[in-house]
Amino acid sequence: MQEYIKTNIRESMEAKRQLLEDTSLIESIEQIAALCIAAYQNGNKILVCGNGGSASDAQQVSLSADIRWSVVGFRQLHLLRTLR
Repeated sequence: MQEYIKTNIRESMEAKRQLLEDTSLIESIEQIAALCIAAYQNGNKILVCGNGGSASDAQQVSLSADIRWSVVGFRQLHLLRTLR
């Protein structure tokens, strides 16, 4: 069991290493973050949705954003989370 756990951790570390080396992906994330911040500052909404398992992912993303933004001093996002 310990070897299985270690293998999963190693695979996760390798995936993150590859992400860090992907400058195109990093630039895309930066652009998306800038758009989200601009929307937030202009009083707009950000809708995150999905179907099935993706709905769960969307809920997690919106909850994580809400928590992280409140920690750095942004006002609460007032996100609407629904499951279907």
